[in-house]
Amino acid sequence: MFFLALCAEVARAATGPIGLDGSLIAWQWCKHSYAGEDAYRDSFLGGLQTRGATAIVYPLQDSRDGWNLWLGGNVVLGMYMLGTPSPVDGHRTDDWVKRCNSVGVTTQIPVLFNVQDSFAGEFGLHEDYLRWFANSINWAPAGQFIVCLGLYIDRNQQISSAWTPDYLNQMAGKLKQYTGGRFKIAIHAAAPQCLTWGAGSNIDIIYTDPSATVTVQASPAAGGTVAGGGTYLVGTQRQISAQANNGWVFTGWNDGVANNPRTIVVGAGAATYTANFAPATTLTLQANPANGGNMIGGGLRPVGVPITIIAQPTMGWRFLNWSDGNTNRFRTITLGAAGGNLTANFMVAPMSILLQAGDGGMGGRWTLGADYLPATWTQITGAMGDGWVLRAINQNRILLQQGVGGAINIWELTNGVPSKMWNVSAAIPAWIARDFDGNRVLLQAGDGGMVGIWTLSVSNTPAAWSAIADPTTGLIARALRDNRILVQFNTSTTIGFWTLNSANRVTAWTPINAALPAGWILRSMTPDYMLLQAGDGGMAGIWDLDATGQPMAWHELTQALPGWIIRSMDHALPATLTVVGSTNIGGSVTGGGMLYVGANATITATASNGWVFARWNDGVINNPRMVVVPAGGATYTALFSKIVTISALASPTNAGYAGGSGSYASDTLAQLSATASNGWAFTQWNDGNTNAVRSVPVPMTNITYTANFAPTAVIGTSVNTNVGGRVTGSGTFIIGSSQVLTAVASNGWIFTSWSDGSTNNPRTVIVTTGGATYTANFTPTAMLALQASPANAGNVSGGGLRAVGFAASIGTRPTMGWRFLNWSDGDTNRVRSIVLGAAGTNLTANFAAAPTAVLLQAGNGGMAGIWTLGTNYLPATWSPVTGALGGGWVLRAINQHRVLLQQGTGGMIGLWELNSSGAPTNWWLVSGVLPGWIARDLDGNRVLLQAGDGGMVGCWTLGTNNTPATWNALAATLSPGLIARALCGNKVLVQAGTIGSYWTLDGSNNVSAVTAISAVLPAGWILRSMTPDYMLLQAGDGGMAGIWDLDANGNPIDWHTITGPLSGWILRGMNQP
Repeated sequence: MFFLALCAEVARAATGPIGLDGSLIAWQWCKHSYAGEDAYRDSFLGGLQTRGATAIVYPLQDSRDGWNLWLGGNVVLGMYMLGTPSPVDGHRTDDWVKRCNSVGVTTQIPVLFNVQDSFAGEFGLHEDYLRWFANSINWAPAGQFIVCLGLYIDRNQQISSAWTPDYLNQMAGKLKQYTGGRFKIAIHAAAPQCLTWGAGSNIDIIYTDPSATVTVQASPAAGGTVAGGGTYLVGTQRQISAQANNGWVFTGWNDGVANNPRTIVVGAGAATYTANFAPATTLTLQANPANGGNMIGGGLRPVGVPITIIAQPTMGWRFLNWSDGNTNRFRTITLGAAGGNLTANFMVAPMSILLQAGDGGMGGRWTLGADYLPATWTQITGAMGDGWVLRAINQNRILLQQGVGGAINIWELTNGVPSKMWNVSAAIPAWIARDFDGNRVLLQAGDGGMVGIWTLSVSNTPAAWSAIADPTTGLIARALRDNRILVQFNTSTTIGFWTLNSANRVTAWTPINAALPAGWILRSMTPDYMLLQAGDGGMAGIWDLDATGQPMAWHELTQALPGWIIRSMDHALPATLTVVGSTNIGGSVTGGGMLYVGANATITATASNGWVFARWNDGVINNPRMVVVPAGGATYTALFSKIVTISALASPTNAGYAGGSGSYASDTLAQLSATASNGWAFTQWNDGNTNAVRSVPVPMTNITYTANFAPTAVIGTSVNTNVGGRVTGSGTFIIGSSQVLTAVASNGWIFTSWSDGSTNNPRTVIVTTGGATYTANFTPTAMLALQASPANAGNVSGGGLRAVGFAASIGTRPTMGWRFLNWSDGDTNRVRSIVLGAAGTNLTANFAAAPTAVLLQAGNGGMAGIWTLGTNYLPATWSPVTGALGGGWVLRAINQHRVLLQQGTGGMIGLWELNSSGAPTNWWLVSGVLPGWIARDLDGNRVLLQAGDGGMVGCWTLGTNNTPATWNALAATLSPGLIARALCGNKVLVQAGTIGSYWTLDGSNNVSAVTAISAVLPAGWILRSMTPDYMLLQAGDGGMAGIWDLDANGNPIDWHTITGPLSGWILRGMNQP
């Protein structure tokens, strides 16, 4: 395989790689070393490799008379010659070829490199040298080589003065002459200016290395100066820099790099680097206290550009906040022209290191000093045995586990020793409790196993589980703090941390950028530090961490500790202990402030004059008292009480005694009591409270409580017979008060009345001066048995045990489709009174079947029919009465198988007699035309008439020929809109809007009384008709309809819907024969 020279650019030949067989060769000279040569050579060769070179010539200079050999596969390339050749030089080619053959190399390519300018005059066009070189390559087949002549470039990128285009052309001509023109000649021009020379007649190709222009500028120009710009070889490294003028600061380069000066690698093509400057102002940063931490980022800083400032706490301190309230230790601010002044506040927060003398061994805690070295030692426990391991420490609590997979506990420490223990979990085979943070425990199923987090309940038992990662070979979860899990692969140097979201799910992986020596173990971490140990028993140290969790500085903690394992690290968290008084004037308190979790603090309350300390808000009365600062801090309120006078008085003063007067502490309770004198009774305190003995809260000011008393009188009770019953409610009571008396009858007796005639039982009486006595009268009872015949025809009421010799009210109510006839003793009143004898009595209410008929008409002049209602009040049968009548004829009413008709308002009036099928069989003309008058209803031989709505109302009594015999005017003038709706017995039903009433008629058909119906009609409803037991209603013409059951007084009892809306139909009347 043959190779050719590869260079970056071609001047007079095709660009790109050139090879006789398509392969590539790259070559470079090597001369005496000078600054930057190695970097240039390496970048040049590296760049060629990335561009596809398959072999690289790298002839190394041994000495002036040395020779070089580079083997690559089965190819040897290289021949290096310096200085004037001597006769012995001729055998070097032979030696070189022989050596190639001895190692199995089949292709040898000698290449002539440039001769340094120091030998240019000596060498010149020395024909012996050129002949020697030509002879050394004449063995090769024709056309297989390009002979390369190089140009020397000095360290300032200048071409040697000894080389000129004519000189190179002459050399190329001689080589072609001595080789018989069998080879092509190429020049590697290492400087760009060579391209302007032209190749010359004897030179076939010129190659050159690429270069690019680097521009460095300032923005704004007044902000500063820059250096480092120029034209350089591509791939070389150059340094650029920026220098701010007075009153300005450098803020960074345009590509985001902040380093100054900085080193760049020259890339292909022109590049511009802009140094940004900004007006400067002063940022003053200080720590409070001064030894609490170090400040980073102060001094002369740019105006209007975000800058980062850092508060780095000293070991043993914790950052609290900045003087402007910001709590971020690493933060970004933007300054104005006036600059700024910020103070970082720190608090004491000792760092604890948990150690154990091997699994099951004793355990203790170091507290570190500001120099990161152990300052104090506290023994936590002696040898534990049974494989117990102290896994972690967090906020004065220690996580323990009985070996791998064993039970897990938590200790709470008081003054550094365990004071309380919780069992977190029974044994969980193979699982290791790695760390805990607050209420979270980090667990792993052995090295490389699954990782998860328990969230603990208030009882420190697992409440929730979050799976973090599936098994991964070699992965060990080392520590948990806030939203980070520290991870290490075995004990290798591969370390980093997972970032968790609020649901304990991994959202990111961040490698730690610091190198970890082999065998070192990450033991623990806090937000500011990371603890490491060189294996169990090894030396240990701490890394300071930046805001992203990356190490910044290393501090050796201890040399090797044979047998001891550093388990964990706990940096006490700050917490605010707030101590306040319940009132500003009641006293003062001390002991609060910003402390650290687990610290002991003494709090004190001192009362002012006229006040006393009562207790703390948690009920503790110790003062002073010692408290332990909890995580999250706490507030303690000292409750102060003012000395207050309570006066207890009686009113009237002779009516009784009020106790409880005295001096009390406010915010306590005082006991009051009221005791009445003879003839008096306690009524209430002046604040309305009615308890004679009571506890009252003591207020902040003096207060008076007055017990009010009232005179009393005796309420006496008696009975008319001791065997008849008894009375409750007697006693001594306040005059004017209301008291309830109750008469309780004995078996076989009934209460009838009180001695003052009242029959109410129980009854309320008013206590009067001098009192009173009430006698309850009792009477023997007898049985009043009532029944209906037939049993399903109706209901009876009023039966049972009733008083002998007293009137008892009884009644009956027929079922729909039945009519009451009479009682078994012949009485025909539905509701009646009866006086019982000692033997009692038995009465039967007799009923007869009487189907209820409802008359309907399809509007004035329309067809008509009759519904017969069932016991459920719904239509059971339909009987047509007539077809369409026309002529405006209106069926006004139905009564006892007769229908009242009228030919519209004021028209003639007639009667139909209906047969058993409901069809008309006889007709009587009752009256001719009666202008303005309306026939309203028919009841027996009486016709109810009205002179239009709101007009005069009267009643005709018909003769045997059904013509009017007598006229009775019932009302001459009426309220506007009042309508006489129906006539039944001695009652006329009238309606005015939603109000219905009855007129009661005497024997001469004159109105003797007006009684309002107890129910109000819905708007738009019309009273259509009534019988002694029912009332028919319709929601306007064509509307739905229903029936009210009536009591003995004609008032509605129950409602029954008989139909929904009946478009066009009007319910005209109701009849129960």
